[in-house]
Amino acid sequence: MRDPVEKPAGSRPWPCLGIAAVCLLLPSAPPRAVPAPVIAWPEAQYNPNPLPDDLILPLPCGGAMAFRSVTTPERADLAPKVAGRDFGAVAGPFRDRSGNPRFLLGKYEVNRLQVAAVGAYANGSDCPSPQLPDGRLASSTIGWQEAMTFGDDWTGWLLAQGPAIPDCTDGHAPCLPRADTGPTVVRLPTEGEWEFAARGGLAVPREVFAQSRYPMPDGIARYAWSKDNAGGQVHPIGTRAPGPLELHDLYGNVSEMLLERTIGATHQGQGPVFIVRGGGRYDPPEKLNADLRYEVPVHNEGGRTRTSDTGFRVVVSLADSGFKTLPIDAPGVPPAAPTGHSRDLSRSQDVPAETPLSEAGVQGLLDRFGIVAIVLGVMAAVGVGVGITTSALGLLGWFWRRRAEAVRRAQAAAQRALEADALVARERAAAERDQKGKARQQAEAQRQAAAQRQAEAVRQVRAKAQRQAEIDAQAAHERTAAERQADLEQDTRGLPQAAQQQMEARRQALADAQRQVAVDFMAIGASANTVRHAGQEQEVKAQRQMEAMLEALAEAQRQVAVDYMAARDRAEVKRRAGQDRQVEWER
Repeated sequence: MRDPVEKPAGSRPWPCLGIAAVCLLLPSAPPRAVPAPVIAWPEAQYNPNPLPDDLILPLPCGGAMAFRSVTTPERADLAPKVAGRDFGAVAGPFRDRSGNPRFLLGKYEVNRLQVAAVGAYANGSDCPSPQLPDGRLASSTIGWQEAMTFGDDWTGWLLAQGPAIPDCTDGHAPCLPRADTGPTVVRLPTEGEWEFAARGGLAVPREVFAQSRYPMPDGIARYAWSKDNAGGQVHPIGTRAPGPLELHDLYGNVSEMLLERTIGATHQGQGPVFIVRGGGRYDPPEKLNADLRYEVPVHNEGGRTRTSDTGFRVVVSLADSGFKTLPIDAPGVPPAAPTGHSRDLSRSQDVPAETPLSEAGVQGLLDRFGIVAIVLGVMAAVGVGVGITTSALGLLGWFWRRRAEAVRRAQAAAQRALEADALVARERAAAERDQKGKARQQAEAQRQAAAQRQAEAVRQVRAKAQRQAEIDAQAAHERTAAERQADLEQDTRGLPQAAQQQMEARRQALADAQRQVAVDFMAIGASANTVRHAGQEQEVKAQRQMEAMLEALAEAQRQVAVDYMAARDRAEVKRRAGQDRQVEWER
């Protein structure tokens, strides 16, 4: 007897039977088409300055967004170059009616009403009112992750509409550009795409493109909100004049986040940063140009970085155009406290993320779907309520597709979370290695600086000791000379007048000799100072001459001493001879 096959826990026959019934009965029911999106918002909310060739893409909740076509060179070698930067990588995945390559860039910065509409679709909440207060204000105080999520959620909604949205080549509005090479997606622009459009693209001559800012005859205040005219406030979209491509607010109002994320310098060392371009309302007008660029840390001490003067605009492109969407933060991580990058800081409410459907929840939905499908299949088979039954089956089929899409999105979100965890771990490891290397370099620099300071202190102490020794030697020499002079004066007392005069003459001669030696010594010193720079040999010669003069002076002093002793002896002999003669005379 064979062992019974163990079935996995929680498996039931209802989903399979229900799906089989639906597969048998659905061909008899006409497919339910997704209705075409209808724009219910006033045009002023999404396109306050309409033009005939604007492209309008639908948004959830009856909203829309205006785009402009940015024509790109047919080949990479025809792209303009500025200061070594090559714009050959900027390519248009779509074709206009003339066959020119193009990509679509938001005509305005994304406003608060558009962010709220996409967020309502992603979270399953109620749609915002088209008359939302401050809905036309450029969206700000939003993190790079939320901007990326905005593009992902809007892309999912557009793909779910399918062919209900007509292609833009037919001249319909709203529309969605399509290509055979991949699905259409919405994302942040790359640095190359943004700068190409900010310089005027192919709408301006190459010499104008090479300038940091296209000509503004009426002054930049007419084209951009800056520190001089914004009053520190975010302004509604489309209230400044457009540029050569009819794009508004590329400069000023809010800085615009871009797709690239890299490793750069932060307050905590090396870490992930995102790029913002164009400047905002806190920047002076002279800084607003196509070269202005900031690197902002993706995270800070509180979590995700958000600033009140940073917003974004989006690009419509293809999924296989070579730009991979970077993963966002892993689910379950607490939302970040907003901070700023070198300027204004403010706080905002975090956008709640869609909760992934659990495995048990999916199984329960499949069970209920299977049971209802079987009941409807039996009703259709016996002819009870055929019209209602087929409609209900069509509705169940639509529900099944929506839940399958939700499961797919949950799996994709989990995969992105895993990739994000791995990327953050790699970035943190690299940042820690860089920080440790910098710490070692700083410690080595501090050690070398301490050694240099200690060597300088020893040198100063030695120089001070040498100066003190020279002073002590000079004082001892002067004391010795004074003592000798005192002894000489003491010894000459009581000598006959002639001997004293002779000794005074010799002393005067000695003083003259000393003065002459001093004069010669100073002359030799001056000569030595003069020829010191002429070479070491002259300096040595001058030193030897000085030593010879000193030796001559010492010899003269010794000779004076000898003469003095001889004169004293002779005086003593004469004194004794005189005494002897006096005694003899008295006798």
